[in-house]
This record gives sequence, structure tokens and C-alpha cells, in this order.
Amino acid sequence: MENQVHEDEIDLLALLQQLWVKRLWVVKVTSIFIVLGVVIALLTPVKFKAETVFIPQVSESGGGAASKLGGLASLAGINLSGAMDGMSIPPSLYPNIAASIPYKMALLEELILIDEKKQALSSYFLAQPKSFLSGIFSSTTKAEDVLSSSEVFQLTAEKEALTEMLAEIISVSVNEKEGYVSLSVLWKDAVVAAQIAEAAKNLLQAQVIAYKLEKLNDNLTFTQTQYESKQKEFESIQDRLALFKDRNQNINSSRFKSQLQRIQAEYDIALSVVQELAKQLETAKLQVNRDTPIFTIIEPVIVPYERDQPKRSLLVLIWAFLGGVLSCGWVLVENPLKEIWLKINS
Repeated sequence: MENQVHEDEIDLLALLQQLWVKRLWVVKVTSIFIVLGVVIALLTPVKFKAETVFIPQVSESGGGAASKLGGLASLAGINLSGAMDGMSIPPSLYPNIAASIPYKMALLEELILIDEKKQALSSYFLAQPKSFLSGIFSSTTKAEDVLSSSEVFQLTAEKEALTEMLAEIISVSVNEKEGYVSLSVLWKDAVVAAQIAEAAKNLLQAQVIAYKLEKLNDNLTFTQTQYESKQKEFESIQDRLALFKDRNQNINSSRFKSQLQRIQAEYDIALSVVQELAKQLETAKLQVNRDTPIFTIIEPVIVPYERDQPKRSLLVLIWAFLGGVLSCGWVLVENPLKEIWLKINS
């Protein structure tokens, strides 16, 4: 056992001695890799990161058994808030919205300020050097953007390249435990990155609100239409009743009483319908206001002053480490490889 330990120590010392003999070669190779790392770090394009953090807040809908069920489920680590509110978009789906084609197409039409002039984001991207938009002009496709009745998008090669670019520079992440959403944009221009982040945040929130209120607005529109229609009918019956009374002020016959009762009955029914629809209309308006999502901004978008990429010092360290490992590895395996090569040739 002592002999085995002694042999291991001798082998380790031999390896260290072998590295010491080739130390100048190791230093040269490592220095070459360091220089290469410095060159790559300096040539890597600078990118700035603009970020915003917000918390989506919606009014609590439902109560009673649903609330108790949600409370019991939360004790077991199960979140039923999305299931109990079918018209809400859970924050976990925000990244999917940001990755969707309709969202990207709408974002490309947002206006940003460039050289004191507003222009669409798509125009700004297309004005970048052609090499930056990889393959954007390589396709000969002449199809126009089409949105059919079935909502199937047909994109040109340019628009497809632009949507892919948005996917690369925009990132949406959700902290489900804390309940906040982070949206960041990585771009070579700090001011443009901040503008894109602000536009992306506003558009994302607008689409979430639109989806949330879609059914509520449909119900509000329907109730408003019915109320206006019944209001006109009620006013017509009200005029008929007043005219009938004015024309028969001094008549007290049974026929007069019968006709008066019929018109009065129509008036009472129309009045009750209008009053009920008025209540429903006010309830629908309150429902829209109550269920409109509110977003609390934790960290607003600011123009970044420090670059996010590249991490030049880290790049140089990585290349230096790589050079040291490769050079030391080659020194250690050089002699065994030569011996194997000689044995094969002999």
C-alpha cells in the first residue's frame, strides 16, 4: 500500500516536472489565446439592455365556495386563480403572447423617435446594414402580408426576418412565486432599446386588457343596444298614453277604461323592462371598470448607460483558461502519443 502511494507521488511529480520543462511553451500558447480573447472582446458588438418590471393586478372575481376552494387549493400548493377566472390571462402566458406573430406584427408598427423623427420600428430595422439582417434579401418571395378571414398570416421574407429579430432581442420572463413580470430588450443603441422596451410593455399590457375585457365589452355593447331600443319603445308608448288621455279627458265610458288599461299595461311593462335594462347597463359598466387589469410598475424603463454585452473581462479570462488547459493538456499527452505512434509504425 505504501509502495502504491509512493508511485502515485512520483507520477504526480513527473507530470509537474514535465510541465515545468515546457513552461515557456505553455506561456506562449496561453498568451496567444489571451490576445485572441482580447481581439474577440473588442470586436464583439456592444449591446445595451433596457428592462422594466411590473405586477399585473386584477380585481378578485367570484366569492363564496370559489374563494374557499382557491384558499384550500393554495394550501396544497395549487393555483386555481386562472381556472376560476376564465377570462383572465395568467402572467405565465405573457411570454407566449410576446412570442406570437400578431404581437410582433403590431410591435413592428409602433413608432420610435430616431434623429427627432418618428418612424415605424420595422422601417428602423430595415434601415440597418443588410449584413445585420441575415438572409433578409436572399428570398425572391413577392407575397404580401395577408390576414384572411381565418386569421392565417402570410408573411414576406422581410417580415419573417423582422419577427425573428424581435424574438432575439426581446425577452419576457415571469416570477410566478413573487408574481412580477420582467421585460427586457437587448440592442446596440441604448435609447432605441429603451423605446422598444416601453413600446413592447405598453403593447403587451394593452393586449392583455383587450382579451380580458373582450367578453365584458360584448355584453356591455349588447346591453346598451337593447336599452336604447327599449327606451325608444317606452317613449313611444308613453306618448301614446299621454295623447290618449288628452283626447279623452271628459269621457268615462267602459270602452275608454278598457283601452286605457291596455295602454297603461303596455306602459308598465315597457317601464319595468327599461328600468331592468338600465340596471343591467350600469352593472355591465361597473363590471368593465372593476375587471380592467391594472399594472403596477415596479421598475420603469430607463435608458441604460452601461453596456450589458460583451463581458470583455470574462471573455479574456475564458480564452486564457482555455489556452492554459489546451497547452498543458498537449504537454502531458505529447510523449504518450509519440510512443503510441512509434509502436504503430514499428
